[in-house]
Amino acid sequence: MIEYSHMSQRLSFFLRAGSWLFVVAACLAAQTMTSKAAPKSATSAGHHAVHHTAVHHAASPAAGPVVLTVGTEKITAPEFEAVIKGLPPNVQAEVVGHKRELAEQLGNMLALVQEAKRRGLDRDPSFVSELALTKDNLLARRVVTLLADEAKPTDAQAKAYYDAHPAEFEEARVRHILIADANTPRGSSKLTEAEAQAKAVAIEARLKKGEDFATIAKAESDDPGSKAQGGELGFIGHGVTVPEFEQQAFTLPVNQLSAPFKSPFGFHILQVEERKAKAFDAVKPQIIAKLTDAARRARVDAITKATPPVLNAAYFAADVPPPPPAAAAKPPVAPPVKPVAPSK
Repeated sequence: MIEYSHMSQRLSFFLRAGSWLFVVAACLAAQTMTSKAAPKSATSAGHHAVHHTAVHHAASPAAGPVVLTVGTEKITAPEFEAVIKGLPPNVQAEVVGHKRELAEQLGNMLALVQEAKRRGLDRDPSFVSELALTKDNLLARRVVTLLADEAKPTDAQAKAYYDAHPAEFEEARVRHILIADANTPRGSSKLTEAEAQAKAVAIEARLKKGEDFATIAKAESDDPGSKAQGGELGFIGHGVTVPEFEQQAFTLPVNQLSAPFKSPFGFHILQVEERKAKAFDAVKPQIIAKLTDAARRARVDAITKATPPVLNAAYFAADVPPPPPAAAAKPPVAPPVKPVAPSK
């Protein structure tokens, strides 16, 4: 399939629109076929792919003024609008106010299509096969989209999930002081791990004596992202930090200082300033997306498991077998200690 989008650099979104025009045109041409085998009228079916679109979106595909002429082919306003409706919703939104550029791309594409047909490429067996595969792919994607629409939860279901998973929507406002060591990724510290730990313990003692957290953080912290703010990280949720940090952020009592603890970035001293739950309205879109995706996956799995593929073992025998599932990691075992012979 020709990727005409690579030939135009006018507007970035038209790069995406251009490539989609080919997908849409191929799909519409495929819709005129009654089977995966190329019918005798395959050439005319492809020739009228754009016109075929309008049949589904306009009462009279020929009604309206001609807005685009390419060779002997004329595209009316309803037909052009039908092409736009065949694009993905995000691209449709970007086309608003830029129909001329889209029409130019469509015209250039149709010129190439006409040349391809003149050369008989639309009757090439490999093209017919690719077109059939494209049709199947588009149909599969369309049903997955439909399954997602059908699986979208109600507001009540989203609220029930929110109420049943309070920890998932908890957030904590924290500040910390980081003492890096020589093993800190992208760090510049020359301290050994033991030296960094000792420095963190000394800072903890200063804080317990009443020294200002922000002042020490600005002077001593090795975290470039929070140092200037006195160690303030603001609100963080679950799953956005390393596990060692998250465990402290969501278990440490509010306003209490943590003891120095190790993470891949070094040693932290952390203080939780506030902990609260995000409002339902703020996370409702996130919950709906999560539940929709889970339900869609479940429905897709049910469909594919109901009709599992049956492979010809002899035909595929030469294939490289899939790797075995990874074995669970075993805990390290201490080497045996060689007994020391008693002294004589």
